Amino acid sequence: MPGLGGRRVPTAAAVVPATIGATILTLVFTVIAIITTVTQSKTNGDPPPANFPSKAGGWETVYFYASYVPLVLWGPMLGILTYAYWRRRRSATAGPLMPSPAGNA
Repeated sequence: MPGLGGRRVPTAAAVVPATIGATILTLVFTVIAIITTVTQSKTNGDPPPANFPSKAGGWETVYFYASYVPLVLWGPMLGILTYAYWRRRRSATAGPLMPSPAGNA
């Protein structure tokens, strides 16, 4: 990153935008997908057209859901990865929990 001069990126500079992005992606794809599937209506309340992919049946429906599942999982998976990154970076900056036996010799 320009301006860091070879230093580590601050953890918050990566975690805060990733958390915001994960929240937005989860709301946009996951919540809307669940609501439209349960209510069988579009986001504006209108019923889906007769040729809507999830109502077509057969392989078209399978292709529709197989294509849409990665979008539904994108937000929650980004949240999980952000949390794992934050934990890893937090433990790296805290140092070892116990001194190594070789260091005492």
